[in-house]
Amino acid sequence: MTVSRALKGRAVCKTECMGKVKPPQSKRAGWRAGIVALAIVALVGGILAAFDRIGSEALERIGSRSRYRSAFADIQCEAPPGLERSAFLTEVRYLADSPESFHGLDETERTKLAKAFALHPWVEAVEGVLVQPGNVVAVRLKFREPVLAVHVSRGDVRLVDAHGILLPQTAPPTRGVAELLNVVPAPSVSAGTVWPDDTVQQALDLVKTYKVASLELTAKDWRLVRRDGSTLHVAR
Repeated sequence: MTVSRALKGRAVCKTECMGKVKPPQSKRAGWRAGIVALAIVALVGGILAAFDRIGSEALERIGSRSRYRSAFADIQCEAPPGLERSAFLTEVRYLADSPESFHGLDETERTKLAKAFALHPWVEAVEGVLVQPGNVVAVRLKFREPVLAVHVSRGDVRLVDAHGILLPQTAPPTRGVAELLNVVPAPSVSAGTVWPDDTVQQALDLVKTYKVASLELTAKDWRLVRRDGSTLHVAR
């Protein structure tokens, strides 16, 4: 009886002890490290997604706030000859069909702004769009310079630049600009484009070559008067 009970106790002890045997420590550590790594990846991904969403929402909120927008009429820039800045800005906005205000901190809108100014016939190049302190937007421009004054059939005088571009009719007479004494037909093209009249283009080439004060196409040749008063005849 005693021996049987003792054997039975040893069997029970052996079974319980075998049930409590733990798996190797290395496998448990590997699983634990893998779970931790996955959790970290998921956490970082969630944080980045949250930042991206918050950033997008913040930009949308900034873009919609009027205090971050600039009025087109408040743009700082120089005006071409014969125009006030306000009148010039009105013409630029009209030609480009631009809105009354824009977001100066938005690169896309600054690019549109540069293209709007480039459409004006007085503008040869847009050299930069700058956002200054106080949300002040300044545009640096290079204007076309008149080099030839042309008399047209209606009694008006039109100006062209060195590239033969017709300048706006509001341009005032300018000192130092060569004068074509012949009367030519009024231009059929709009300001800001090349005036294709043959007489005008020939006169322009002579002005750039000889630096004259005035010139006239006669029946025989071109009669050029230099700024010192001397006369030069050039074949037609």
